[in-house]
Amino acid sequence: MADFWATPHAWDPDELTPKYLRICRVFTEGIEAGQLRPGEALPSQKDMADHFGVTLMTLRQALRVLADQDHLRIEHGRGTFVADPVYRLPLDGLSSLTEQIVGTGRTLRSEILAAEDVPAPKGVPARMGLRSETVFQITRLRYVDDQPLMYSMSLLHPVDGHRLDLERMGEASLYDALSQQLGIVVVRAVESFRAGALGDVEAAALARTPGQPALISSRLTYDAAGRAVVDDRVIMPGDGVVVATERRVDDVELRLRLPADDPLAPFTPRHPSAPPHAPAGPHPTEESR
Repeated sequence: MADFWATPHAWDPDELTPKYLRICRVFTEGIEAGQLRPGEALPSQKDMADHFGVTLMTLRQALRVLADQDHLRIEHGRGTFVADPVYRLPLDGLSSLTEQIVGTGRTLRSEILAAEDVPAPKGVPARMGLRSETVFQITRLRYVDDQPLMYSMSLLHPVDGHRLDLERMGEASLYDALSQQLGIVVVRAVESFRAGALGDVEAAALARTPGQPALISSRLTYDAAGRAVVDDRVIMPGDGVVVATERRVDDVELRLRLPADDPLAPFTPRHPSAPPHAPAGPHPTEESR
C-alpha cells in the first residue's frame, strides 16, 4: 500500500469528470495493479481527503460508490478496508462451476473432505427416488483464487457414488466424472438460492465467523432419462458471492417463492465426524459438481 499512497494523485484542471469519480478510478486501478491488497486497512478519511486534495464530503461520496461496487468495505467504528474479491456466479445455462470460473479467468481448486454413505436427509429420498434410506455424500471445500469460497455437499445414489473413482477425477468436474466414468449425462437442473447463516463447521472451513450471513444454493440435477442423479447443497459466505444473470423475455426464468413453497428446501447438512479426509487421503483437484 505504501507504493499507492507514495504516488502523487494530481488532478488535471481541464478534466470535466467529477472528482469523486476520479478518486474511484484511482482506487480501482490501484486494486487491479495489486498496490491495494484485499483486507488492507486504508488511512483515515481525513488523511485520504488531504491526500487527494478534496473535501471530506467528496471523499465519502467516492468511498460509498467503491463500497457499492464491492471494491471497499466500510466498517463503522473500525475504518475502511480493501474488500475481498467477490465472485459473480452466473445463472444463465447449465454448466459446472469449473466452466463458470474458468470463463472468468479465475482458478478453482477443490479439496475432498469426505466421501461416504450417510443417512438420507429428510425430503431427499422422495425427490431423488432413492431405493434405500442412505445416500453417498461427497463433501468438498472449493477455493477460488486460493480463497475458500464454497462448502459443498453432493448427494448421489449409493450405487453411483461407490462406482465413482474419485482419484481419477483429476481436473474434471463431478458432471464430467459421471459422464466419463458412469455414462450418466446431466441435461437439466432445478436450482434455488436462499439467505442463511454459517454454522460452526462451515465457518471454520471458510475462514469466517459463525453466524455470518450466507448464501445457500440447492440444486437438483437430472439425467436424460429424467432421473435425479445429484442433490447439491453449496454454502457460500454472503460477502463473497454475487448471483448474476442477464434477463431476457425468452431466456432464463427467475421465480420468487416463499421458503415453505420451495421444492428444493435445503437438506440439513451432515458434516464429516472425523478429521476431514477423503478415502485415500486429502487430494486437491481442479473440479466442480
